[in-house]
Amino acid sequence: QLMQWNPRRPELAAFLGSRLGMSGVKDKSKDKAGDRAQVGAKLASALALVDEVERTRPRLAVESFNCRARGILAVRSAEGGARDATPATWEEARAEFLKAVSTLPTSANARFWLGMAGLELSKLEEALKYLNHSLVLDPDFKGPYVNLGAVYLRLGKFDRAIQVSNACLARF
Repeated sequence: QLMQWNPRRPELAAFLGSRLGMSGVKDKSKDKAGDRAQVGAKLASALALVDEVERTRPRLAVESFNCRARGILAVRSAEGGARDATPATWEEARAEFLKAVSTLPTSANARFWLGMAGLELSKLEEALKYLNHSLVLDPDFKGPYVNLGAVYLRLGKFDRAIQVSNACLARF
């Protein structure tokens, strides 16, 4: 149906299909595995719309979004949600976030999620690297500021945690 909306732009249809697929993720669902399979199928279906499209920036954006979405889906599908995701689940998600960044290096969101994976896996230097990259790409993105503060707290760098928290507050 999305292809009928703008048949000359399959990348747009694929991106919108991916976004719609991710909107079906329910945090409070009892059937997380079923939801993950269903949303995964929607993501694959949306990506299939650009199978024949040249590897242009719009297609790369769709591919990157799908990788990031699969990583987020893995973490959110944990029994208690992202909060209870295991290290193995975070490693699985991290692999998807790495693919997202390699596909579209300018994705602040993918770099943010790589930073989150680093934080959750206690790879704090990696977390610092990717959260800072995310801020360079999108200085108005609040998530990296908050999580940089958490990384600095874990590292015992309280002055840096205060600085990054103040920087976040100053932007908004």
